Amino acid sequence: MRPDTPHPPAEPPVIAALRALVDDQPELAPAADLQIAIAQITRRVSARAPLPLLGPVAERQQALAKGVRVLAFEDLRLDWSAIRLTLREVARALADAGALSPEELAAVDGYVRGETGALEALVATWFDTQTGDAQGEITEGLHELLDTALRPFLARAASAALTGLDLAGWNRPSCPACGGEADVAVILRDGRRCLSCHRCRAQWPWHAWACPRCTNDAREHVASFASRDGLYRIYACGKCKRYLKAYDSRQAPRPFLPEVDLIATLPLDAAALQKGFTA
Repeated sequence: MRPDTPHPPAEPPVIAALRALVDDQPELAPAADLQIAIAQITRRVSARAPLPLLGPVAERQQALAKGVRVLAFEDLRLDWSAIRLTLREVARALADAGALSPEELAAVDGYVRGETGALEALVATWFDTQTGDAQGEITEGLHELLDTALRPFLARAASAALTGLDLAGWNRPSCPACGGEADVAVILRDGRRCLSCHRCRAQWPWHAWACPRCTNDAREHVASFASRDGLYRIYACGKCKRYLKAYDSRQAPRPFLPEVDLIATLPLDAAALQKGFTA
């Protein structure tokens, strides 16, 4: 290469880590390839995601003290043209991977091509529900699509909404920003445990072993086991029979990357399911 030849741009850390994961564990290639495709789609809109309409820090802190999340749907300033494009492209990627049925893909196409009011109503319903709680048109596959496609928009809003707030008093298993459920925990280098929201990726402190699904804190009813390399853990609750994966930063050579670590821990999911637990 000539000295004046420009070097190709470096890949984002998430995509580079996913490629390295496939090199190390080829059996995870289908899931990693899907995540790479989604990352390439959503990173284009991340920087353009509008900031939310926010009240003063003191008001948001008071809301947290009352157990109220700091973001409402009305606070979000959504770019509907960008959302239509992102929904369309993510839907195609999920459908190609078999994660979205033809019927669900057709439903998405109808919303993308239809009036903004219908799409806005769908997104508002999604925002106020959790997977499996919605009724009618929001199937599990459609819920996953909305979680994935709207994450860059919601992540920027959540980051702004939580800036300057003290989360020490938030002792709920739901996200203090958007109200979403955690899909993974992060064990910090000092041993404290945080939960990570599956929708907006906000993190907040949580009990060292209590179940974030049913809040059971009886230690004898919460089992914990680690991966062979010590990088990941599973917390399984004997009361509600659900489990949560965790990334152990004390053993980690890099920061937590949810898009990577949720794929890397698929073997742990299989082990937990074999033991009779559900996510």
